[in-house]
Amino acid sequence: MTIVIEQPPFEIQAEENIYNENEKELVLDGGFAVPETSAFGHNFRDYNVESSRQEEVETFYRINHLNQTYDYVRKMREEYAKLDKAEMSIWE
Repeated sequence: MTIVIEQPPFEIQAEENIYNENEKELVLDGGFAVPETSAFGHNFRDYNVESSRQEEVETFYRINHLNQTYDYVRKMREEYAKLDKAEMSIWE
C-alpha cells in the first residue's frame, strides 16, 4: 500500500553557501527549512500545547516517581515473590 501525502516544496541549495553579512554572527540553521508535517502526514510534537494526553503523561510520571522508594519496592517484591498468582506448567 502506498501513502501519498502532499508535501510543501523545499528549496534545495546544493552548491550555494549562505554567508551572513556580519561575519562574526554565528548561523546554526545552515538554510534548513523545517517541514510542517512528517513523511507520514503527522504534525510534529508541540511541547507548548496543553492537552489531556499531556496531563495523563504527567500523572503517570508523578506516580512512578512517588513509588520509587525502597519500602515500595520491598513490598512489591514480597507480593510477587509468593508465586501464588497462577499455576503453570514449564511450557506456559
